Amino acid sequence: MRLEQFQYIIEVNKNRSITKAAKHLYIAQPSLSAAISNLEQELNTKIFNRTPEGVEATEMGRYIIEKASRILQEVEEINNACLNSSPILKGTVTISTLPAISNYILLEAFSVFKENYPQVNIIIKEDDSLGVIREMKYGGIDLGIIALFGYEKISYTTKARDFNIWYEELFTDELCLFVSTDHVLANKQQIQTRDFQDFPLVIFKNNFSDYEIENAINYKHPNIIRFTDRESIKKIIARGTAVGFLPRVTSFNDIYVASGKIVPLSITDMETTLHIGILYRKDYLLTAQKKFISTLKSVINVSHSRCCNC
Repeated sequence: MRLEQFQYIIEVNKNRSITKAAKHLYIAQPSLSAAISNLEQELNTKIFNRTPEGVEATEMGRYIIEKASRILQEVEEINNACLNSSPILKGTVTISTLPAISNYILLEAFSVFKENYPQVNIIIKEDDSLGVIREMKYGGIDLGIIALFGYEKISYTTKARDFNIWYEELFTDELCLFVSTDHVLANKQQIQTRDFQDFPLVIFKNNFSDYEIENAINYKHPNIIRFTDRESIKKIIARGTAVGFLPRVTSFNDIYVASGKIVPLSITDMETTLHIGILYRKDYLLTAQKKFISTLKSVINVSHSRCCNC
């Protein structure tokens, strides 16, 4: 048995695909398949079953992968201890998050982290909560940040656990209605859903279904505009073309809010509490990923302290 074989089976299990694992490991697929077959022969046991949906670990395979993961983490800790006198940390951390969240905490955490660990490569993607969970399931990312309403939290986190994904809440936020400062609703600090029934609504594509909008706020206006980037949403709101749903966290350090072009309004008669949490695989967390999570939590604590003192 060799350490790289342990790394191979962990990556295959993480991606549920030999092809994807080979790409992530930068080796040829036949070489990866051969390495796994050699390990199975050496251990005289089958680690993976091949299915139409991809590869799936056998019961003994899951046991071997769990032990292999612990061994690799121990090896990494030994290496880090030996290099303790040096600040060098290398690796890659791939993160997927909601567009509204990346603007607020993720970029700040990225800046702080890169100052301390400049040789770690950080890759940031944007997706909706379901997309983030899907990418975690298939091994496309190391960390994910999602936002859930209270009624979604149990079902989503249960689904995550089914994929061996851990959910940890970071903070709670509020879904607000954002309007232009010239809008007729702008002077109201709190509104009800009936107040904006007659205005076109702009939302993130895939974040809400038409059914959810109609069910939650009885909103049946035919003019629902969908975008995949926050800048387009805020630009349309600032022009007064539409009103839009965004987390309040979007307003922090935002140029549109700071310049007085758009304002957030609290909605009093619908569920607006958002639970912002991080997703990761406990068994596969390497030092760079652990350090990034620690940096992210620290940035959130500092940011919330500033907001509370404002």
